[in-house]
Amino acid sequence: MLSFALKLVWFVLCIIGTVISWVVLVAFGSLLGSRWVPMSFCIALTVLEGMFCLGMIWRMDPFRMPRSFCVAQAILIHLSTYVLTGLSMAFCIATNFHILRPKTWANLEQCVFPLVGLKTNTRARSLRWRKVYIIPVIVYPSTISVVQIALNLHFDAIQPTDEMHCDASDPLWVRMVAHTLPAALLLGPTIYLIASSIRRVVRTLQHVERAQRDAHAPDPRQARRSEHK
Repeated sequence: MLSFALKLVWFVLCIIGTVISWVVLVAFGSLLGSRWVPMSFCIALTVLEGMFCLGMIWRMDPFRMPRSFCVAQAILIHLSTYVLTGLSMAFCIATNFHILRPKTWANLEQCVFPLVGLKTNTRARSLRWRKVYIIPVIVYPSTISVVQIALNLHFDAIQPTDEMHCDASDPLWVRMVAHTLPAALLLGPTIYLIASSIRRVVRTLQHVERAQRDAHAPDPRQARRSEHK
Protein backbone atom coordinates (compact mmCIF):
# COMPACT_ATOMS: atom_id res chain seq x y z
CA MET A 1 0.00 0.00 0.00
CA LEU A 2 1.39 3.37 -1.02
CA SER A 3 1.68 5.99 1.67
CA PHE A 4 -0.80 8.87 1.65
CA ALA A 5 2.09 11.36 1.48
CA LEU A 6 3.22 9.88 -1.83
CA LYS A 7 -0.34 10.00 -3.14
CA LEU A 8 -0.61 13.64 -2.09
CA VAL A 9 2.61 14.53 -3.90
CA TRP A 10 1.35 12.72 -7.00
CA PHE A 11 -1.95 14.59 -6.73
CA VAL A 12 -0.23 18.00 -6.56
CA LEU A 13 2.11 17.18 -9.43
CA CYS A 14 -0.83 16.12 -11.61
CA ILE A 15 -2.59 19.42 -11.00
CA ILE A 16 0.55 21.45 -11.67
CA GLY A 17 1.30 19.45 -14.82
CA THR A 18 -2.22 19.95 -16.14
CA VAL A 19 -2.10 23.72 -15.59
CA ILE A 20 1.31 23.98 -17.26
CA SER A 21 0.08 21.86 -20.16
CA TRP A 22 -2.81 24.27 -20.72
CA VAL A 23 -0.48 27.28 -20.76
CA VAL A 24 2.04 25.66 -23.10
CA LEU A 25 -0.46 24.07 -25.49
CA VAL A 26 -2.64 27.18 -25.79
CA ALA A 27 0.46 29.18 -26.65
CA PHE A 28 1.57 26.44 -29.04
CA GLY A 29 -1.79 26.57 -30.79
CA SER A 30 -1.51 30.32 -31.20
CA LEU A 31 1.98 29.88 -32.61
CA LEU A 32 0.80 27.30 -35.13
CA GLY A 33 -2.30 29.24 -36.09
CA SER A 34 -4.44 26.15 -35.47
CA ARG A 35 -5.99 25.59 -32.06
CA TRP A 36 -8.21 22.55 -32.45
CA VAL A 37 -5.46 19.99 -31.74
CA PRO A 38 -3.94 21.74 -28.68
CA MET A 39 -7.36 22.58 -27.21
CA SER A 40 -8.69 19.06 -27.75
CA PHE A 41 -5.49 17.71 -26.21
CA CYS A 42 -5.93 19.96 -23.17
CA ILE A 43 -9.56 18.93 -22.68
CA ALA A 44 -8.78 15.22 -22.90
CA LEU A 45 -5.82 15.64 -20.56
CA THR A 46 -8.00 17.51 -18.07
CA VAL A 47 -10.58 14.72 -18.08
CA LEU A 48 -7.86 12.13 -17.54
CA GLU A 49 -6.12 13.97 -14.72
CA GLY A 50 -9.41 15.18 -13.27
CA MET A 51 -10.82 11.68 -12.89
CA PHE A 52 -7.56 10.55 -11.36
CA CYS A 53 -7.38 13.45 -8.92
CA LEU A 54 -11.02 13.06 -7.86
CA GLY A 55 -9.91 9.84 -6.25
CA MET A 56 -8.31 11.98 -3.54
CA ILE A 57 -11.80 12.31 -2.05
CA TRP A 58 -11.34 8.70 -0.98
CA ARG A 59 -7.60 9.11 -0.32
CA MET A 60 -6.89 7.47 -3.69
CA ASP A 61 -7.86 4.11 -2.26
CA PRO A 62 -9.95 2.10 -4.75
CA PHE A 63 -11.34 -0.02 -1.91
CA ARG A 64 -12.98 3.11 -0.45
CA MET A 65 -14.34 4.43 -3.75
CA PRO A 66 -18.02 3.87 -4.61
CA ARG A 67 -18.62 1.26 -7.25
CA SER A 68 -20.18 3.75 -9.69
CA PHE A 69 -17.25 6.15 -9.40
CA CYS A 70 -14.77 3.31 -9.76
CA VAL A 71 -16.32 2.20 -13.05
CA ALA A 72 -16.61 5.77 -14.34
CA GLN A 73 -13.02 6.52 -13.40
CA ALA A 74 -11.64 3.51 -15.24
CA ILE A 75 -13.73 4.13 -18.36
CA LEU A 76 -13.04 7.87 -18.60
CA ILE A 77 -9.32 7.49 -17.98
CA HIS A 78 -9.11 5.00 -20.83
CA LEU A 79 -11.34 7.09 -23.10
CA SER A 80 -9.28 10.24 -22.58
CA THR A 81 -6.10 8.24 -23.16
CA TYR A 82 -7.47 7.00 -26.49
CA VAL A 83 -8.42 10.55 -27.47
CA LEU A 84 -4.92 11.77 -26.64
CA THR A 85 -3.46 8.94 -28.71
CA GLY A 86 -5.73 9.80 -31.64
CA LEU A 87 -4.77 13.47 -31.44
CA SER A 88 -1.10 12.52 -31.46
CA MET A 89 -1.76 10.43 -34.55
CA ALA A 90 -3.53 13.38 -36.19
CA PHE A 91 -0.47 15.52 -35.49
CA CYS A 92 1.71 12.86 -37.15
CA ILE A 93 -0.58 12.88 -40.19
CA ALA A 94 -0.43 16.68 -40.38
CA THR A 95 3.36 16.57 -40.18
CA ASN A 96 3.43 14.01 -42.97
CA PHE A 97 1.14 16.16 -45.14
CA HIS A 98 3.50 19.09 -44.71
CA ILE A 99 6.65 17.08 -45.42
CA LEU A 100 5.19 15.47 -48.54
CA ARG A 101 4.80 18.94 -50.08
CA PRO A 102 8.32 20.40 -50.06
CA LYS A 103 7.23 23.49 -51.98
CA THR A 104 5.20 24.56 -48.95
CA TRP A 105 8.15 24.33 -46.57
CA ALA A 106 9.07 27.93 -47.30
CA ASN A 107 5.48 29.10 -47.76
CA LEU A 108 5.19 30.45 -44.25
CA GLU A 109 2.98 33.22 -42.98
CA GLN A 110 3.76 35.80 -40.35
CA CYS A 111 2.14 35.15 -37.00
CA VAL A 112 2.65 36.54 -33.53
CA PHE A 113 3.34 34.56 -30.40
CA PRO A 114 0.87 36.30 -28.10
CA LEU A 115 2.34 35.57 -24.67
CA VAL A 116 5.85 36.91 -25.13
CA GLY A 117 5.46 39.02 -28.25
CA LEU A 118 7.82 36.78 -30.20
CA LYS A 119 7.39 36.99 -33.94
CA THR A 120 7.90 33.89 -35.98
CA ASN A 121 7.37 32.72 -39.54
CA THR A 122 5.62 29.47 -38.77
CA ARG A 123 2.00 28.59 -39.44
CA ALA A 124 0.85 25.01 -39.76
CA ARG A 125 -1.57 24.90 -42.68
CA SER A 126 -1.55 21.11 -42.48
CA LEU A 127 -3.17 21.25 -39.03
CA ARG A 128 -6.29 22.88 -40.36
CA TRP A 129 -9.22 20.54 -39.91
CA ARG A 130 -9.55 17.91 -42.63
CA LYS A 131 -12.02 15.08 -43.00
CA VAL A 132 -9.20 12.55 -42.70
CA TYR A 133 -8.71 13.60 -39.07
CA ILE A 134 -12.13 12.15 -38.24
CA ILE A 135 -10.57 8.68 -38.24
CA PRO A 136 -7.89 9.18 -35.55
CA VAL A 137 -9.74 11.80 -33.51
CA ILE A 138 -13.30 10.42 -33.48
CA VAL A 139 -13.58 6.94 -35.02
CA TYR A 140 -10.47 5.48 -33.38
CA PRO A 141 -11.12 6.46 -29.73
CA SER A 142 -14.84 5.75 -30.02
CA THR A 143 -14.33 2.26 -31.42
CA ILE A 144 -11.65 1.31 -28.91
CA SER A 145 -13.73 2.70 -26.05
CA VAL A 146 -16.78 0.67 -27.08
CA VAL A 147 -14.68 -2.50 -27.12
CA GLN A 148 -13.12 -1.66 -23.77
CA ILE A 149 -16.44 -0.80 -22.11
CA ALA A 150 -18.09 -3.94 -23.47
CA LEU A 151 -15.30 -6.16 -22.12
CA ASN A 152 -15.29 -4.44 -18.73
CA LEU A 153 -19.05 -4.72 -18.28
CA HIS A 154 -19.35 -8.24 -19.67
CA PHE A 155 -16.63 -9.68 -17.44
CA ASP A 156 -17.20 -7.23 -14.57
CA ALA A 157 -13.46 -6.64 -14.83
CA ILE A 158 -13.25 -3.33 -12.94
CA GLN A 159 -12.43 -4.35 -9.40
CA PRO A 160 -10.60 -2.41 -6.66
CA THR A 161 -6.93 -3.21 -6.27
CA ASP A 162 -3.97 -1.85 -4.34
CA GLU A 163 -3.42 1.09 -6.70
CA MET A 164 -4.22 4.79 -6.82
CA HIS A 165 -7.11 4.47 -9.27
CA CYS A 166 -9.60 1.90 -10.45
CA ASP A 167 -8.91 -0.22 -13.51
CA ALA A 168 -9.75 -3.60 -14.97
CA SER A 169 -8.08 -6.25 -12.86
CA ASP A 170 -10.14 -9.44 -13.02
CA PRO A 171 -9.59 -10.95 -15.52
CA LEU A 172 -6.29 -9.21 -16.05
CA TRP A 173 -6.24 -9.83 -19.81
CA VAL A 174 -9.04 -7.28 -20.22
CA ARG A 175 -6.70 -4.65 -18.84
CA MET A 176 -3.90 -5.80 -21.12
CA VAL A 177 -6.19 -5.48 -24.14
CA ALA A 178 -7.18 -1.97 -23.09
CA HIS A 179 -3.52 -0.92 -22.92
CA THR A 180 -1.96 -2.83 -25.82
CA LEU A 181 -4.66 -2.99 -28.51
CA PRO A 182 -4.80 0.78 -29.19
CA ALA A 183 -1.03 1.04 -29.60
CA ALA A 184 -0.92 -2.08 -31.78
CA LEU A 185 -3.55 -0.66 -34.15
CA LEU A 186 -1.54 2.51 -34.72
CA LEU A 187 1.86 0.87 -35.00
CA GLY A 188 1.61 0.10 -38.72
CA PRO A 189 0.28 3.52 -39.83
CA THR A 190 2.85 5.29 -37.66
CA ILE A 191 5.74 3.35 -39.19
CA TYR A 192 4.42 4.11 -42.67
CA LEU A 193 4.13 7.85 -41.95
CA ILE A 194 7.63 7.98 -40.49
CA ALA A 195 9.14 6.05 -43.40
CA SER A 196 7.40 8.13 -46.07
CA SER A 197 8.39 11.37 -44.32
CA ILE A 198 12.04 10.36 -44.02
CA ARG A 199 12.08 9.26 -47.65
CA ARG A 200 10.67 12.58 -48.86
CA VAL A 201 13.04 14.62 -46.70
CA VAL A 202 16.06 12.69 -48.00
CA ARG A 203 14.95 13.09 -51.61
CA THR A 204 14.27 16.79 -51.15
CA LEU A 205 17.63 17.43 -49.53
CA GLN A 206 19.37 15.55 -52.33
CA HIS A 207 17.51 17.65 -54.90
CA VAL A 208 18.48 20.87 -53.11
CA GLU A 209 22.10 19.75 -52.93
CA ARG A 210 22.18 18.99 -56.67
CA ALA A 211 20.57 22.34 -57.45
CA GLN A 212 23.16 24.17 -55.34
CA ARG A 213 26.02 22.36 -57.08
CA ASP A 214 24.59 23.19 -60.50
CA ALA A 215 24.14 26.83 -59.51
CA HIS A 216 27.80 27.18 -58.51
CA ALA A 217 29.20 25.14 -61.38
CA PRO A 218 30.72 27.21 -64.25
CA ASP A 219 28.78 27.34 -67.50
CA PRO A 220 30.81 25.46 -70.18
CA ARG A 221 29.45 27.69 -72.95
CA GLN A 222 30.63 30.83 -71.20
CA ALA A 223 34.03 29.22 -70.64
CA ARG A 224 34.39 28.46 -74.38
CA ARG A 225 33.38 32.00 -75.30
CA SER A 226 36.04 33.38 -72.97
CA GLU A 227 38.67 31.18 -74.60
CA HIS A 228 37.73 32.40 -78.10
CA LYS A 229 38.02 35.99 -76.99
